[in-house]
Amino acid sequence: MRNIGAWLIIVFGAFLTFGGGGENGITVGITQCGTLAFVSCATGNLQIVKTIDGAAPQANWTVTVASSNCAAALTGRQDLVKSIPPGGGTATVLGLEVYVNTFGTNCLYTLTETPVSAWTPTFTPSGPYTLVANQTVSVALLNTADPTTTTTTAAPTTTTTIAATTTTAAQATTTVAATTTTPTTLAPTTTANGSGAGAPATVALPATGSSSSSTQTVIGVGLMIVGASLLVLRRRSERTEPTVS
Repeated sequence: MRNIGAWLIIVFGAFLTFGGGGENGITVGITQCGTLAFVSCATGNLQIVKTIDGAAPQANWTVTVASSNCAAALTGRQDLVKSIPPGGGTATVLGLEVYVNTFGTNCLYTLTETPVSAWTPTFTPSGPYTLVANQTVSVALLNTADPTTTTTTAAPTTTTTIAATTTTAAQATTTVAATTTTPTTLAPTTTANGSGAGAPATVALPATGSSSSSTQTVIGVGLMIVGASLLVLRRRSERTEPTVS
């Protein structure tokens, strides 16, 4: 009974390190979520809200939930594939783990819709998705019908050729007397820059150019060390106590 205080310190330190009571109710330590029976991990829900833009198809829509880093926690679950009516609706997957391990690393979840011909899905937000303990995260899924393509064929063009009519008319002849013209030679005009008449003026061109939970883990380990130390000291003191005859 004299050692009960030391044992309580050790148990409490182990609880902080491996057992629970972290921020937002999560467990803190090094244990993988779901691997030990006494370790409980926080869970949340993922909801798909489905709407359509266009005439509803004949069959249901199928959406699958998966995870890139928490796949082990999803093993054996039968509720990860959701069927939604053609006109739209809501589907929710409950009890998905929020964290990969008790250090507080978030699980990343993805949503995938089975392709349907002539429809384009849009997820808002696009993912991957992280969850919050004891809360539901909603994702909007809009399916839009692809536009219909119409092909129009033009009627063939008919060309009609009409022969041109030729008219011959008599032309009058006029005789014009030749006129002799004496050419006049003009002196070339000299400009200021020495160019002759008709030479273009020279114009100068312008120049151109152009992990929040490590503290609790440390405390837990420290408490376990303190408790163990107290047990050792108690054992040593018991050995050194004089024997009363």
